Amino acid sequence: MKTASSISRAEIAQILRCPRCRGTLEVREDLLGCDACRLAFATKPGSLPIYDLFIDEETDQLGRDPRQVWNRPEFERNYEFTGYHESGIEFDRALGYPEEVSRFLFDRVKKRMVKWVRPGPGHAILDVGCGAGYFLTMIRDRYREEGQEPTVVGIDISAHQVSYMAERMGREGVPRVIAATGNGEFLPFADESFDLVTCSEVIEHIRNPKRALEEMRRVLKPMGMLLLSTPSMSAQKGWSQILLPATSLVKFLTRYKSRHSVPESYDVPWFSKEFRETILSAGITIQEFEHNAVIPHPYHFIFLPRPLVKPTVAFFGVVDRTMKWALNPLALHFVVRASRMLALALLGTALIAAPLPARLGVLPASAQTIADDDWLNRDYFTRGTDGFTAELLANAERNHLAQENFWKKYKGGELQYALDDLKYVLLVFPNHPRALHLMTMVCKAMKDSTTPIVYFEKATRLFPSQPYTFAQYGAYLIQTGETEAGIARLKDALRLNPNLTYALGLLAEAQKRQHSAGSVRSTSPTAPAPGAAPSAAAPKPPTGTPSGSTPGATVR
Repeated sequence: MKTASSISRAEIAQILRCPRCRGTLEVREDLLGCDACRLAFATKPGSLPIYDLFIDEETDQLGRDPRQVWNRPEFERNYEFTGYHESGIEFDRALGYPEEVSRFLFDRVKKRMVKWVRPGPGHAILDVGCGAGYFLTMIRDRYREEGQEPTVVGIDISAHQVSYMAERMGREGVPRVIAATGNGEFLPFADESFDLVTCSEVIEHIRNPKRALEEMRRVLKPMGMLLLSTPSMSAQKGWSQILLPATSLVKFLTRYKSRHSVPESYDVPWFSKEFRETILSAGITIQEFEHNAVIPHPYHFIFLPRPLVKPTVAFFGVVDRTMKWALNPLALHFVVRASRMLALALLGTALIAAPLPARLGVLPASAQTIADDDWLNRDYFTRGTDGFTAELLANAERNHLAQENFWKKYKGGELQYALDDLKYVLLVFPNHPRALHLMTMVCKAMKDSTTPIVYFEKATRLFPSQPYTFAQYGAYLIQTGETEAGIARLKDALRLNPNLTYALGLLAEAQKRQHSAGSVRSTSPTAPAPGAAPSAAAPKPPTGTPSGSTPGATVR
């Protein structure tokens, strides 16, 4: 057998932490010792050691569904029943599900998540609820396609499944791997350790999913990616109701009795709104939230005559491709791409609105560290001369301004989520012209004319030598009725670049309208006669109060 792991003890000690106090662990042959709370954790020796870091601090907690009892032995019995499998399709086959249905789901859940993965050098990836490690192997294969060899870490509640994973990793000679048993609510890893965290078809089994999500966010690096998938409760209930008459008839006629009864374990699928809110409440930013796989649960295909399975699955393939947008409540799984950027975005907003002393550095040390990070507040217009800026820009636009994210959310009416994408881009590139333009468009639809002003103010303050940003700001102010302030911003742009055609055209049009409005007022029947005392000036509307509108041209 090949050596399973070339990762050193020092590297393992950098990643692993005490699950109770998060203290540093001393890595030995037979155990792990916590220097802080003096706890010791067992190590199962072998070509790939397995670290037992499971704790359960709240055994009396009922969980999301008090009718179900959460406990570790139940999961172990479930795993012992289903056995060891090297793929999800093999797992489904053991339950009697047709392979065609399993492949249908596999393509729209697991493969969809792998498609989002962005391999990079020196990455560390964590699979929470890794089971026998087949999804972790898929992700590693994606990295190897790009010539990268990541550090792979798998953790699961089941010692049996982690043992199978360790055996497989050893058999395949995976060079950098850590295997551990543990509780998703108390992840035994250091803060900001992983570039990618995955949790596929697991979060529905966790007693306190919000705490588990908070833990995943904690161990994720600031620019890392979180991938989640979980079954949909509305789809399961919907298909059960739709197919109940047919299923009941088949059971009656065939005297059906299940030969694949799975032991009961804690399993609470999600409703869409509940799952979204739980993710957001954990401080995680949702970048993609998809309802995937419009097809009945594989269980229902057990009752279908075998020759009809393949054409039925093909039919649902057409339905899924062409009508998924209208049948979201019947899609079996939610598939989510997310990041931990919400807290940073909130910090950026706080910094924009903060008093001057706070912006000058009177901040807590942690906030200053984030604010000074080298990927924040980059100048969009230096993209052609700075390779790092160009790479950041490509990533931001691909992940937040492309058809499959921003525009999909905007056209689907999910305006707040579309706005979150723009806020992320503007956190990294405050003067990104297209993001600023799109923000005015989204905020107009949301009847919010104030938010764009906050971001324009930040952009012009941080980059006072970029004329196009001043011109965009001026255009927006004019569209919201702040003509004088808008003209002033356009003049600022022309002082920086007298030949900026965009600003010249807007300024000429604004001054013409201003002059026309003045002429109308001077010839109005209510205007005072020459020599008469002028009337009191009408009160000027506060900045940003009229409904916003979009400026004209944008830089692409």
